[in-house]
Amino acid sequence: MPARKDLPEEIKLKVFAVLCGNEPIDEFEQWLYHHGGLAATFGNEGYLALASLDFSSRDIQYQLANLLKPYIEVGEYETWRLSNLLKAFLWQEQNSLRMLKEFYDLYCHGLRFLEFLGLGYVFLLETSFNGNNWQDLTEEKKRSRLSSFLPGARQDAQQVLDGIENGAIAITQKSEQGNFQYIDNREKT
Repeated sequence: MPARKDLPEEIKLKVFAVLCGNEPIDEFEQWLYHHGGLAATFGNEGYLALASLDFSSRDIQYQLANLLKPYIEVGEYETWRLSNLLKAFLWQEQNSLRMLKEFYDLYCHGLRFLEFLGLGYVFLLETSFNGNNWQDLTEEKKRSRLSSFLPGARQDAQQVLDGIENGAIAITQKSEQGNFQYIDNREKT
């Protein structure tokens, strides 16, 4: 089995993409069968285990995660996954509320540097607004309220992304309970 750091960048990115759901399973399967040299990367036994998977199985994502886990650094993967989520939030108009809720979930699992982005905006969106709760608002008012928060939320997202890209923020571990540990070496002002 190769050391985690020995995975070529191209293969590491492919593994990350399939694990987080950015790459369809069938595309990963085809890549696995047609990419030369994967036995050298994963070892004969590891490659055989991957190639022998039933990619139509309902729990294929779980099976892949278990087989690929020894080849990746969890902190590096989770940092990459958060970076992609931040980029999607910055550049996509749709799913902004869903992504804010994902930031909230990550905040609740230990990523305290997402306090404003995860906790603050979700709290502001879902608390009483002119006597109306979020659930009671019309779709138009929900969109309007969300769009009023998005410029500030995107600014906060960009600051976190900048911290990741310049190496000041990195997720270091994820416990079996799903809680994160991280470093945040940004200057506090």
